[in-house]
Amino acid sequence: MRRITQEDVRLGIEYAIKEFNAAVYEPAIADLPLRAIEYALAMTEDREVSSTREIAERMGVEPSSLTSYRRMLEKTRLSSRRHAGTLLFLFRTCATTS
Repeated sequence: MRRITQEDVRLGIEYAIKEFNAAVYEPAIADLPLRAIEYALAMTEDREVSSTREIAERMGVEPSSLTSYRRMLEKTRLSSRRHAGTLLFLFRTCATTS
């Protein structure tokens, strides 16, 4: 009988995350415009809550120009509005293997 090693566990987790991404992220972003995807990617740079103003600065645009994209991310449940001007990227912990 073979023992499960730490490498087996690491590979299993890596595989599970890839499957999760394929089952959850890909369908969630499939119909989003590129700018909404860029918005979500900009949110991943923050440890927790993202500031709409800071995201706009990173993207080189005015915060007001991102309102419709923020709503799209909320509708797909990729983000949740916390307070005026702040969002939480809901799948942050599952986005990478690190």
